[in-house]
Amino acid sequence: MTASRDGDAVTLRPYEPSDAEALVEAALESVGDVFPWMEWCHDGYGLDQARPWIAAQVEARERGDAFEFVIEDGAGRFLGGCGVNQVNRLHRLANLGYWVRSSAAGRGVASRAARAAAAWAFSRTDLVRLEVVAAVGNARSRRVAEKAGALLEGVARSRLLVHGTPHDAAVYSIVREERVPLSPFTDPLARAHLRVARPSDDLEAVTRFYRDGLGFEVLGGFRDHEGFDGVMLGHPGAPYHLEFTRKAGHAAGRAPTEDNLLVLYLPDRAEWEAAVARLLAAGHPAVPSFNPYWDRLGRTFEDPDGYRVVLQNGAWKP
Repeated sequence: MTASRDGDAVTLRPYEPSDAEALVEAALESVGDVFPWMEWCHDGYGLDQARPWIAAQVEARERGDAFEFVIEDGAGRFLGGCGVNQVNRLHRLANLGYWVRSSAAGRGVASRAARAAAAWAFSRTDLVRLEVVAAVGNARSRRVAEKAGALLEGVARSRLLVHGTPHDAAVYSIVREERVPLSPFTDPLARAHLRVARPSDDLEAVTRFYRDGLGFEVLGGFRDHEGFDGVMLGHPGAPYHLEFTRKAGHAAGRAPTEDNLLVLYLPDRAEWEAAVARLLAAGHPAVPSFNPYWDRLGRTFEDPDGYRVVLQNGAWKP
């Protein structure tokens, strides 16, 4: 997701393991500004802390407990972090937090990132309330909350413990204009997150197909996890994601038939045409469907492993 001001765009994306070094660099640059209010950002912060924290965010995102994002500029430079965390499922609220490296401060980066994260949360989750809780003396964070459109509701006494000392905190809120109704399904499996996993002999090629061709985001990945490498792709907050794995010395092979399908329904004609065009532009030509039914309203594409994806211009009906 991207937010801009006068052409100065900032982008939010999920953390990846490769962000560890940039996170450490930005944190060490910013100790003087961030450490007084965020204890984790100290002069001893290093890769041994950044790497496990990033790995934990991948798991938290899958559980729906937290959604942490990298803030970067148009050139891909790491500017800081922004997150929707401390999710309270019972009351459908969460904390909205942010920090920006010292060299990027004072340019509206944090407020734009906060607005983008809030918009994402209300469009991709069922949360109805986000809270920004900032120490009364943290003037910079309070200005960001106000510029992001958060409403000051009051001051909570001894609400935050910073460096072992209780601080009164200003409590701000952002709420969605219309509440999203709770799921009508009562069976837990009807509300379960769907993880579709399969092996691949070429993780790099299959990642390019689903990331560049279909527009999926890389949600996470792992290396040499009990002999397996893997990558997870999908969309933050969506109720599903794909996982591809590779084990050294094991040949996964190609799809067993031409009718192994992943079908994505796009009822809006313009959106369907854009999705088809993106795959074609990424170098993936359409192929005739094994079942002629899918050629009537859709286009079929084959990924590097021979598994097929159908983009269907229509709504799913049972």
